[in-house]
Amino acid sequence: MHTTRWMATLVGVGAFALALPVCAAEALAVRDARVLATVPGQGVAAAYMTIESPVAARVVAVEADVSASVQFHTMSMDGEVMRMRRVDGLELPAGREVRLAPGGVHLMLTGLSQPLRPGGAVDIHLTVRAADGESRIVRVTLPVVDGRQGHGAGHD
Repeated sequence: MHTTRWMATLVGVGAFALALPVCAAEALAVRDARVLATVPGQGVAAAYMTIESPVAARVVAVEADVSASVQFHTMSMDGEVMRMRRVDGLELPAGREVRLAPGGVHLMLTGLSQPLRPGGAVDIHLTVRAADGESRIVRVTLPVVDGRQGHGAGHD
């Protein structure tokens, strides 16, 4: 398990460092990247990661090689009811970690073209816009891991 997380961190950091240089010495960092395994017939999957940018930026779009769409969602409780809401984009404040995690903001891959099995991988493309308006597409490979947490129900 630790090897999988370590490899995910290395792949993610390498992808961000190569794909989105905001200046010669600065790059985004991603850690703990993963997508949860699915069962046959399940049309959605949740993905999580921690992103840190040295400069202010915004993720304005996300695409995946295995899904019709990818959206940022947030989870909140309304009394006893869990509510999922789509979020347009993700702000990356300079020098602060942004954690995509269960129970909070996360990625939802919808319209899956195949089941996601542990040990596999999913490529996602993040369109990141820096504060100066320049956009770059960043490729990140997420390992597929066990640990589904019942996610997928309750979306509006």
